[in-house]
Amino acid sequence: MIIKNEILEQFKNLFITIEEIGVPNSYEMFNAETASGQMIQIEPENVIVLLTKYKNNEIDKKRLLEWVNTVMFVDNLFVYNENFLFCLISVMAMLEELDEGDNELTDKVIEKYIYALENNIEIDYNYFKN
Repeated sequence: MIIKNEILEQFKNLFITIEEIGVPNSYEMFNAETASGQMIQIEPENVIVLLTKYKNNEIDKKRLLEWVNTVMFVDNLFVYNENFLFCLISVMAMLEELDEGDNELTDKVIEKYIYALENNIEIDYNYFKN
């Protein structure tokens, strides 16, 4: 499956969903390629927009997790900006755990994630003890 870069950019920027790409779920994208051969770069700003939209109830938890899981696991289409690699990986890993158990994404946690992304801070569970 070949997916146009413009379509993936729209997904990255939350303008369209997985279904609007033309695949039923992110698992169908594992063998896909970008039309240009260039992967779509994920920046801290992309995750900040995602978190802000969730905080403002513009997207729900399902949509947030769809985006996180797709970007995180479909590594043939998306790549993190290397200058923010460890920060992005750490925040995405924490977000990915939202679908496990009773994990909640509160406004306070969102603000901590945004601060980490704005300041290129790699986080772990100890980050939230402060």
